[in-house]
Amino acid sequence: MLVLEMALDGCCVGCLFTAVEKQDFGDLFFSMVEVTANNFNQLLPEILADIKSASFIAVDTEFTGLLSDEVFVGSLFDDGPHRYQKLISNMRRFSICQLGLAVFKGIPNVNKYTVTSYNFYLRPHSCNSFDPTFMCQASSLEFLQKYQFDFNKWLYGGITFMNTNEAEELRSDLLSFMQGNKGFRLSFEVQDQLSNIGQWAATAQEGDTTTCSVGHDITSQVLLVASTHNKFTDLWAGIDNDQVVIKKVSADERTRLEAQDPQSVDFVEGIVSRMQGFTTVFQYLAQHQKPIVFHNSLLDLLLIYKQFHRHLPQSYSAFKTDLHQMFPIIYDTKFIATELRYHYKEKDDEGGDKAVLHEAGYDAYVTGMCFLSMAHLYTMLMMTSRLQHRPLSPQEHVYALKNFANRVHIPRATISYMELTGRDPRSKRPPWLLVEPRNRSVRVTPGMVSTTLAQYGSLDVIRRNNSSVLVATANWKWSGALVSTGFSAWIVYTTLRRTS
Repeated sequence: MLVLEMALDGCCVGCLFTAVEKQDFGDLFFSMVEVTANNFNQLLPEILADIKSASFIAVDTEFTGLLSDEVFVGSLFDDGPHRYQKLISNMRRFSICQLGLAVFKGIPNVNKYTVTSYNFYLRPHSCNSFDPTFMCQASSLEFLQKYQFDFNKWLYGGITFMNTNEAEELRSDLLSFMQGNKGFRLSFEVQDQLSNIGQWAATAQEGDTTTCSVGHDITSQVLLVASTHNKFTDLWAGIDNDQVVIKKVSADERTRLEAQDPQSVDFVEGIVSRMQGFTTVFQYLAQHQKPIVFHNSLLDLLLIYKQFHRHLPQSYSAFKTDLHQMFPIIYDTKFIATELRYHYKEKDDEGGDKAVLHEAGYDAYVTGMCFLSMAHLYTMLMMTSRLQHRPLSPQEHVYALKNFANRVHIPRATISYMELTGRDPRSKRPPWLLVEPRNRSVRVTPGMVSTTLAQYGSLDVIRRNNSSVLVATANWKWSGALVSTGFSAWIVYTTLRRTS
């Protein structure tokens, strides 16, 4: 729990991030709650209660990878739909391995907040035929290693999760399995446990119980329950706290127990609920629709949608619509900071995207602090006199930046942001440039043009046909320089086609 007091009068836009990063936390008590599979169920009621009473929530994630193939690299030629198609292909196999959830609660009538930051380790788990695969990228793992990411906690204590598509597939698979419509192979461990159960049952009396442990392996637990029911007519099995509990029953009690759940629906729902794990937190976030704050959130949103909601749709507009329905108020501090610097012409040679600790829980806290700082500063700048400056209420902080809500920063594209509530903005980039040779004896290739034009700043080059290429530049200054300068062997001119 952390108590913060805002003291941002006089802070310029340009030094905003630097000011937050350099803030002295020495006099403040800051504790981050670490959440693994070992304590998730115990902490879940507290987490949900915090979400329900939050003023807003800041989120940060760490991934197992960023780029699965060079063909998915972002380009200045990409509009929103094109970039989305690249990203869903690129991020399909990567996974969130750590998620930070910083819950900010405003204290009424004072300029203070309490913050609880939860740091979740997340790892997909298998169950029966449900056995998800994911990809790890060496450079991403090295990055996490550099910042002391605890891989043991991730592998041994990662919380399970699944989206609604996966939950339905697992539900169908388990029902088919429990109803005897699908065969299975028993592991040696389960076979040994069945042998022990048989020996125990031979001398047990009606009403006696015993427990069998197969660890945290849900698949083995399910197999042991189903096998016990199939093999022993006088036994009944269930799962309680990762233990399989076996009870000696009479024929009448066995009939009664089977009648309570004849199709094993309740048993299967219990397994699916366990497998959903962190998805419960996500669904609660969507249910209460609190303002959510990210920094540079495009990849975060794609993976959060994919892992906890459903498979990513092929339609860009469907993704935006669905995301906005779940979370009506999303703030991206990267987009907000860019817009504030643009509007107020402040320059910062040091700030921006400096690295912090790169632990998701702490980064989520810093993201929330940046949001509060920008909201406070923006409101002060909007006032006509410093005499009007005053502490802001939590509600004023959350809605001070409402004109910047639901706009997700898109780096290196034809547009600067994704508009979640409707059509994306028109491009402010220069028209593409066409480069072709003055005569057929001169070659023009993307590599040659990229190397030659690199001095003019940020640009991308693609082949148009066998004798010409298209060039996309980041700003009008460099675009104009290219057109006016020209080259002895090439002709450079502006295309009639504007970027959309």
